Parts: sequence; structure tokens; C-alpha cells
Amino acid sequence: MARSQLAIQSSVEALAPELDLNAQLAKVVEVEELFNNCFIPTDRASEYFRWLDELRILKQCGRVIGPRDVGKSRASCHYREEDRKKLSYVRAWSASSSKRLFSQILKDINHAAPTGKRVDLRPRLAGSLELFGIEQVIIDNAENLQREALLDLKQRKDSGGGVLTSVIGEAEYINYGEKPALKTRQ
Repeated sequence: MARSQLAIQSSVEALAPELDLNAQLAKVVEVEELFNNCFIPTDRASEYFRWLDELRILKQCGRVIGPRDVGKSRASCHYREEDRKKLSYVRAWSASSSKRLFSQILKDINHAAPTGKRVDLRPRLAGSLELFGIEQVIIDNAENLQREALLDLKQRKDSGGGVLTSVIGEAEYINYGEKPALKTRQ
């Protein structure tokens, strides 16, 4: 086969672009933060929000029970952000007492005096929730509450003191040992 003068191919060398490792790491961190902070609405989340709305309207308490890492906490935080003035969302840390829980709720609703003794915090919280217009308190990781905190919450519920919703992982709930009277939603 004859070589044509018109079809000469010159050799082309393609160089790989220089990769800036710091820029790549920064981009990875940016994407991870986006996914960590972003809420993606799902049908399940919408159903959960409707259920929370029903609880608030009917002034009933409820429990959210489900497996770990399915989005219970993230959905609860997002729900709170949607109606910040009427909701309080707190996360119970390890072995949370009544004093610690009540103090967290008072801080969350921006009360001027969120600390004090347990006997002082209970009536302060009761009066403040109504005064501040808080219709619902969501307690995440409720399995971390001490028994006295659970009893105080039960007493608060029995006295008609607002809507309480606790968020508990399914495994932690089983280990906790107390079954709900009615498991409406998981």
C-alpha cells in the first residue's frame, strides 16, 4: 500500500493532567459534608412528618422505633427546622438525668435560665413550654435516659403537659425491655 502525502499522521502525546491532591481532598470533603448535612425527602419521611403533625394536633405522645442508621434522627432534625418556633428537639446523651434533659430543653427554647436544681427545672420547663408556644418536644436517643428522667416525663405527660415524642433505635428498644402499648409506626 502506498503512503499518501496527504494522510500523514503525526504522533501526538497526551499528557495526563497534573492532579492536585489537596484540591481533590478538599472536593471529597465538600461532597461528604453536602451528603452529611443534606436531607433527602422520601415517602417514609413524609409519612413520619404527617404522623408527627397528627400527634401535635391531637396532643398525644409517641415513640419512633426503627433500626439504626435509617434516618430517624435526621428526619426529626429536619422536621424541627421546618417549624422551629413550635418544636424543641434535644438529643439525650449517655445516662441523661431529668436535670440534664430539662436543662437541654430549656437551652433549646432559648430560656434565660436553663440551669438549676431538678426540683426548680421541672416547673420552669412546664411553664416555659406553654409560654414559648412549644407544642412538641422530640427527644432523640431516648434509650439513654435514666429511669428518673423517664418517670418525670411520664408524670409530665400524665399531667397534660404537651406532646412528647421519643426516638429510639429498634435494638436499643428491645434491650430496654419495655414494649409500647401500641406501636403505631416504625
